[in-house]
Amino acid sequence: AGIFFMALTLVLVSFSCTGPIVGTVLVKSTQGAIWEPIFTMLAFSAAFALPFTIFAFFPSLLRNLPKSGGWLNSVKVVLGFIELALGLKFLSVADQTYHWGLLDREIYIAIWVTIFTLQGLYLMGKIKFAHDSELKYIGVLATGYNIVDTAAAKERGIIVTNIPAYSTDSVAQMVFAHILNITQQVQHHSEEVHRGRWTASKDFCFWDTPLIELREKKLGIVGLGHTGFTTARIAIGFGMKVCAYTSKTNFQLPPEIRKMELDELFRECDIISLHCPLTDSTREMVNAERLRLMKPTAILINTGRGPLINEQDLADALNNGTIYAAGVDVLSQEPPRADNPLLSARNCYITPHIAWASTAARERLMQIMLENIKAYQDGKPVNVVNK
Repeated sequence: AGIFFMALTLVLVSFSCTGPIVGTVLVKSTQGAIWEPIFTMLAFSAAFALPFTIFAFFPSLLRNLPKSGGWLNSVKVVLGFIELALGLKFLSVADQTYHWGLLDREIYIAIWVTIFTLQGLYLMGKIKFAHDSELKYIGVLATGYNIVDTAAAKERGIIVTNIPAYSTDSVAQMVFAHILNITQQVQHHSEEVHRGRWTASKDFCFWDTPLIELREKKLGIVGLGHTGFTTARIAIGFGMKVCAYTSKTNFQLPPEIRKMELDELFRECDIISLHCPLTDSTREMVNAERLRLMKPTAILINTGRGPLINEQDLADALNNGTIYAAGVDVLSQEPPRADNPLLSARNCYITPHIAWASTAARERLMQIMLENIKAYQDGKPVNVVNK
């Protein structure tokens, strides 16, 4: 209703302002005048066409304009005050012309004074409206930005940026740290050696868990972004067969990566690694139903987002032997509650959200953060997630 009223008012005001100019020119043209109507209409049309013509010939000027944000909201408010005043003027002229007797001229003048006084107070920052905010920029120091209501920020003209791809190599490294720890049981056997089992052994070696070779095993990657693709490259180096659930087409994938549907991926692969963003459609995508699709020897790795997994369902699957093991670097709540079922689940290996935290990754994060801030200050923000 508000938008309709503003549009209707703008139409009426436009006709009330342009009508006298165009009408006068048309009358003079019917009376035989030539040059005055031509120059008047040329100037009138040029005033409307000039901005569009300039941007058409020089599109770089349009790209260099500041992005819409708080300043655009201020422009809208100021134009709203002006439009209200012009609409009142149109009503005043009609009232006096047709003798409706709605309001005295002095009342109209008093209202105009009030409108422009309020506009002045707004421009001085003395009046604030619902969408006005001193906050103009939110820089998330992570790749994921689900902690920010990006739609609400956009509505209020607040720019939100993230730090993309800074921890790609470190996270992919952690994926294989978990995989190798589970398949080789490095930590377990080291602890057993320190307990004296090797020195007491009758043979030159010992092991008491399965030792799994990765070659020819199928790695299923859910989400083939930067980290997923880097993980795939490492897997290929181990001689693994890589499958992926991804929005990319087969033509966009290298021949070493086979595209699969999600349930097919869980059913066929020996190891599943999660690398997709957290959305309404991916929340708890790993649940009891999907876990039952997996092989009893399968391994689940999650370095993406904790809520991708229904943690109680995963704990049940591990304790019941539905799958063999899980390695997770993220949980649904961090730090976790003491009663988180994964803390006591069988063959569940948990690291405290450190996949991103290598020294090199944190240095890249800080560098990209500085670049984001500088780009915003220059009026050309980058890595914007709420365009």
